[in-house]
Amino acid sequence: MYTPRWLRMASRCASLAQDEVGGGRLALDDGERHYNGAMGKLTRAQVDAFLEERHTVVVGTTYPDGRPHLTTVWYRWDSEAFWLATNRTTVKYRNLRRDPRITLLIDAPPRETSVAAYGRVEEIARDEGAWDGALAIVARYVEDARAYLEERRDEPRVLLRVKPDTMVTWTPE
Repeated sequence: MYTPRWLRMASRCASLAQDEVGGGRLALDDGERHYNGAMGKLTRAQVDAFLEERHTVVVGTTYPDGRPHLTTVWYRWDSEAFWLATNRTTVKYRNLRRDPRITLLIDAPPRETSVAAYGRVEEIARDEGAWDGALAIVARYVEDARAYLEERRDEPRVLLRVKPDTMVTWTPE
């Protein structure tokens, strides 16, 4: 059975989190490709440039029973924190209200480059107060961000900020 690379890597992130700001050994047992040597680390400038690109982020939260919950969202990076906008009716939001610990994984499979971030989420704004922040995020992904959000104006929106405690990066050397 095929398992997507981002999911295989997400499961390995916890073991890499003890490294400093990146790198480490990564061995994938997928029958296709193996990294048994050291992976390269990204510099701060490379991390910023990578995160400025248009990727989706895999958001990891925890269900009340301890099982992991993964979902993808759009994001904005400001060189210090990730900004996420979501609906207050989502499972991820309910999980984060109960337990603010969060894992983020941004992956670029063709380049085999990834950034994992670990931290706590902070709720910044709700509803109309979250509009400008959500607009800044959506504008990275769609041409007419205002029209996109107007269709969703009545949703119970929330703007979240994640300032990572730890970041782990890897790229082929």
